[in-house]
Order: sequence, then structure tokens, then C-alpha cells
Amino acid sequence: MTSRRHRPPGRAHRPAAAVLTLAVLTLASTACLGILGGGAGAVTPRGLADNPSARLVATSPPTVIASPTTASAPDAVTLSVANFDPTGSSVTCHFTSGSPATSRRLRVAHTGAASGTIPLTPTDAVGTNPIVCTQTSHTDAVLTASAAFAVTTVEPTCSVSTTPPTCGVGQVVGTRVNGTDLTLDEVLNSTPNATGGVNPTSQNVAFSKVTLGNQATDPACRTPHATGICSTDGFVAANAHLNTVVVDNDLGDLAGWDVTGQMTSDFEGPTVGRDHTIPADYLTWVPRVSPESTHSCVSLGPTTAPVQACGPSDVASEVSAGPIQTLSTSRPAVLCQAAPGGGGGGTKCTAELVLAVPPYVVAGRYTATIDIVVS
Repeated sequence: MTSRRHRPPGRAHRPAAAVLTLAVLTLASTACLGILGGGAGAVTPRGLADNPSARLVATSPPTVIASPTTASAPDAVTLSVANFDPTGSSVTCHFTSGSPATSRRLRVAHTGAASGTIPLTPTDAVGTNPIVCTQTSHTDAVLTASAAFAVTTVEPTCSVSTTPPTCGVGQVVGTRVNGTDLTLDEVLNSTPNATGGVNPTSQNVAFSKVTLGNQATDPACRTPHATGICSTDGFVAANAHLNTVVVDNDLGDLAGWDVTGQMTSDFEGPTVGRDHTIPADYLTWVPRVSPESTHSCVSLGPTTAPVQACGPSDVASEVSAGPIQTLSTSRPAVLCQAAPGGGGGGTKCTAELVLAVPPYVVAGRYTATIDIVVS
């Protein structure tokens, strides 16, 4: 089974092609060897335009949340919007008053949500200055939401005549963080399968050996998620581990993302007799996620006396694994995802794989392909 990596349209991307062969299954009369054969797949864009069901407008009114609700230039304000049209224009957010008032555009996710930041500049009017977000929907309706906000200033001078004297001034400090791109890469998963086989490359997956006609007592069936497969008399499960898919989201838009997998065909074997196909939906995966890097440090200050600042590199709580699910040729299955408002940094996504092998198929090698897409 070959897996092809796709990138969403409109996103910068490091040049790399990821092709993962997920399953080639060899059946013998006494043994069934699951391996993954290599096969390159074309890299094609994929996005909301491919999904007519995405043309939905939320029935709830649009909303925008600003955090914090007061700040001074050149601070940046985090915006989280919801209930906009996922197939409409980008959402434009701006301060109500200023000469000129600062504005920013946010890209809307398929959920109708978006997030990002808007910086304060010296041209934005001090005092009450709400943030307004607008969008033109796919029906040309104008959707609008606003959030309360106040622009403050810091005191540049201080003069007192009290005893004891207490005097203070303020200085605004900050930096600009620029986003780059989002990438999807495949890394070898060296976890052995049920019979000790390991994936030979990052684009090939090795299934465990199975024997046609084995019952549920076979070791390959002794996994919690394979119970339903192996309790069917005569079926036997081949087990494997998906090569790790790494999402590096350095766009800085915190718009969220989904990684999905979809079979492009059934498992096809030797063209002998009538029964030389294993249906694509006989393959089940159990997704897992973990942060790419849990902790890191940076040295600050002079080289003679550096000070280290340390902390978490990736936010594990912002990403989640998809549900245990059978794969199919008709719909994508979620491997891992990040909701709008998070998902920056690196995430490692993988899955346990279980293929139900029926007892009636002809012996030989079976292959199929899966496409893995980030959007």
C-alpha cells in the first residue's frame, strides 16, 4: 500500500516528496507474509475545493475573541474567530479607528474558524478601539463580528514630590515572529510487528506473517483492536506499524490542520481464480500522536556568562490522534489533527495497523496504496 503526501494549497512548502508504501501482503498456502513494496505516487494539491460538502455557512452568528483586551503599541493581539464561511473570502480584522487603523487577514479553516495575530502600531487610536472582523461569504453576504478592545500608552516621564518618592516610567519591549511553512515528512518506524519483522524503509511497511485459516489463538490476533477481526471463524490478522508521519507547522497562523489517510484501491493479488482481492476496508488503524520535541533550551547573553532559557518545544495538548477506524476508498480517515488556535511546532503521528485476511483468497502477493494528506 503506497502512501502519498499532499500539501494544502496556498501554503509555503519545503520541496520534498513523501511516498509511503503501506502494505504489500504475500499469501502462501501455509504462511502469509505482510511486507510493504515500494511505489512512488504523484504529489498533488488537495483542499476545500475538492469537498462540495465544505460549502456550508455556520448557523450561529460569527464571533471574534481578542486576547488581551488592552495593550500598547507595538504589542500583538491574538484573535480567534468562529462561525465564518469556510468557502468565503479570508476574514479581514482591523481596529475601528486610527490613521490608518491596522488590519490583518485570517485564513478560514474548514470548520469556519480562524486564528492569528494583529499588531498594534502608533497609528492606532488610543482609548476605546474595538476590533472588527468581516468576510464576504460564497453567497456574497457580508459577515461581521467585533471584540471590545482598548489601546493604552506607557508613561514616558515621571515627576513626584512625595516622601518617600515613588516614580515609574514604562518601556514596551517586543519582537516580530515570522512564519515560514508547513511540511509533512515520513520517518522510519522501527517497531517490530507481531512476528518480529520491521519496516525496511520510511516508505515501506512490513506486516507480520500469518497463516491462512488460523483461528483466534494465533499470536497475530492477540491485540485489543483485532478481537472483532479474529473472532470471525477462519479470518486471521496481519499486524504492522505505520511509518511515522511528522507535521512541522511553522506557518505561524495557528489555523489548525488535519492529517488523513484514504485507500486508493483494494488489495490486489495474483489474477488466479475469482478470489484474489482483499477489500480496502479490511484494514484498520489505531492512531497515536506525540510531540516531535518535548523540551529545548537556548543560550542567552554573552558567551562568557550565558544564561539558558528552557521550556517545552511543542504543545502536546493541542494535538490529538484520530479514532480507531477502518480505512476505505470512499472517505478519508483521520490520523491526527490540531484544532484552530493551536497545532504549531512539530507533531509525530503514527498508527498500529491490522489487516483482516480472509481464508478464501488465493495465495500470493497483495498490494494496495494509501494517500496521506495534510490540510
